[in-house]
Amino acid sequence: MKAFVTTGQIRNGLLQIRNRPGLNAWAAHQRDGEMVVTIERAHATRSLDANALYWAGHVQPLAEYTGYTPLEVHAYLKKRFLPNQHLMIQNAHGEVIDESDIEPTTTTLNTVEFSDYLHQIQEWALTELGVECGSNQGGVG
Repeated sequence: MKAFVTTGQIRNGLLQIRNRPGLNAWAAHQRDGEMVVTIERAHATRSLDANALYWAGHVQPLAEYTGYTPLEVHAYLKKRFLPNQHLMIQNAHGEVIDESDIEPTTTTLNTVEFSDYLHQIQEWALTELGVECGSNQGGVG
């Protein structure tokens, strides 16, 4: 496993990590060396209802309008409305040995970011294509 993710709480100024035995077991199988530790406040990810709204109320109407499959439309929407991530792979001396853009993903968006993503799609679809999207979508306008 490349990374270990768990949650925890700060109580009285001290970090209490959940699944400490799992973390210790993971660490026991890692090579010695520097690690990156990131601690951030937990935030809600989107609900199953929001995900269903995206596929049924945004992707499907656009797939029907364009003639592309829902997966093709989903890939297009991510590329159009989400920022690309650029990765640089460096060796131990800090020299860049490879670079690549990776495909954006909706899976890491929190509820506010996902809502903004849906709003951008709705506005674009209605303005540019005359297609209504969202919970009140009525197809081609």
